[in-house]
Amino acid sequence: MFCVPSLGIVEAISGDAVSTIPASELQKYGLEDSGPTRSRDAAQEGTFKSLVTRWTVRALEEKNGLEWSQVDLSIRFQFVNPLFAAVSSAVADKIAPVMVDAFEKEARRVLGRK
Repeated sequence: MFCVPSLGIVEAISGDAVSTIPASELQKYGLEDSGPTRSRDAAQEGTFKSLVTRWTVRALEEKNGLEWSQVDLSIRFQFVNPLFAAVSSAVADKIAPVMVDAFEKEARRVLGRK
């Protein structure tokens, strides 16, 4: 997992995935992308060949005395099994809203707002 405040990015990667965050930005926080986390043989045992989940937070203009932010979620994945890819297309549009809802609930909890 990488957290790069200067870019407003929190990114989790696994499998054959590599981060697209510049190495120079990672180094500022003592981080390094060591490349794929599993060997080819191990990747065949899991669901995902690669998975990248990235939250990007960007400050917006203050409105009515409130600070606003834009939060983007990006999920890139590749399944090991082509059958999983075919089945997942039927539910893919339902996954992101669940993750965004969980993010909003956690943000409210951390910020002490309802």
